[in-house]
Amino acid sequence: MRFNSQSTNFRFRNNLILSSGGARLVEVPNGQTGITFQGNNYYTYGGAFSINYNGTNYTSLVNFANATGQEKVSGVLVGKSVDPLLNAAGTGGTIGNPDLLETLTAYQLQSGSPMIDAGLDLLGQFMINPGPRYYFGNAVPQGVGYDI
Repeated sequence: MRFNSQSTNFRFRNNLILSSGGARLVEVPNGQTGITFQGNNYYTYGGAFSINYNGTNYTSLVNFANATGQEKVSGVLVGKSVDPLLNAAGTGGTIGNPDLLETLTAYQLQSGSPMIDAGLDLLGQFMINPGPRYYFGNAVPQGVGYDI
């Protein structure tokens, strides 16, 4: 994920941020403000953890969170950096029709995924209505909590 221009009031919560082949997970240029990352999972397939935030490179989630305050709620780390256990990440292909998003089953969580019920309660904690459905059309929430 790369930010190429100034963003304000951007909140990125309960998402999977994935990379492969050594690509950076996140790149936020110098001087960027107004961005909040909370409750996300950062995972790289075949490369080292790398986030460049305002010109500083971080090689672990803990270092990124402690230095920037990102991925914390009330001082507590809420981000993760674990294998999300997707069906077959990287093999989903490309689609050009948003009505076909549900066909990208390679990116669905496996039943034992640590992302299940691990997300932040957007409504309870931030007064944000997450909507009625997840990416693949399942009801929100499905279990005892929200998924990442």
